[in-house]
Amino acid sequence: MDISEEIKQVAQVLGQSLKNHSSVQTYLDTKAQTDSDPEIVDLEQRLEKRYLEISAREKSGESLFSLASDEFFTLRSQIRYHPLITARENQLMAVKDVFSQAGSEMKRVLGVDYATLVSKSE
Repeated sequence: MDISEEIKQVAQVLGQSLKNHSSVQTYLDTKAQTDSDPEIVDLEQRLEKRYLEISAREKSGESLFSLASDEFFTLRSQIRYHPLITARENQLMAVKDVFSQAGSEMKRVLGVDYATLVSKSE
């Protein structure tokens, strides 16, 4: 499918506007902070590792009520209540709202649901 230069330019302006939106910038800043915090990186890596181990054990028929699952729930709790992680997740929700609003506005103006078009083309 050939896309006109005008559409490409409008799409670039939209992308830049979304990137510059205060919610997106706050999210990116918060994500950078969590990505560079050794404690958070360690917690999230340990949680993912434990989750994969528990999933594998569950698939093999092992009981989930073990020390491994206790550690998983402890780690998940630490992550859930960590202030910087909470801030990152809250900002991610704000970014999703911004993108949803942009999609709704595109649908209103163009009369076409972009998300439906994309899913049909995949």
